[in-house]
Amino acid sequence: MEIASNFLTSMGWEYKERYIIDPSSRKGFDLLAVKDNIGYLFEVKITEPSFRNKAIKRAMDEIRKQAYKMYREFIDTLYPKIGYIGFIVITFHYSWRSLNEYKVYFWVERYEER
Repeated sequence: MEIASNFLTSMGWEYKERYIIDPSSRKGFDLLAVKDNIGYLFEVKITEPSFRNKAIKRAMDEIRKQAYKMYREFIDTLYPKIGYIGFIVITFHYSWRSLNEYKVYFWVERYEER
């Protein structure tokens, strides 16, 4: 999460919250960030490079399921208004490379309101 929040900050987003539905159980969206007074909800995945495509598909499925099925009413109460959902997938070799060698895959799509 620290890598993801630092990535967003370096790209001009303001990092707001983590696990915004229920922090004690880690339910909900992984990150809430704001840019130009528009809210962005992100799912974050960390994986080995060989599992990158699987992690991307899983992150995309999770963020859409959470945004459109599980927590849609909750999203309507957030300020600033949520305009985009997306994911951040971070890949690095767990076993033989140091943790500072990683790649970040980033994607967003417009959040469609009711």
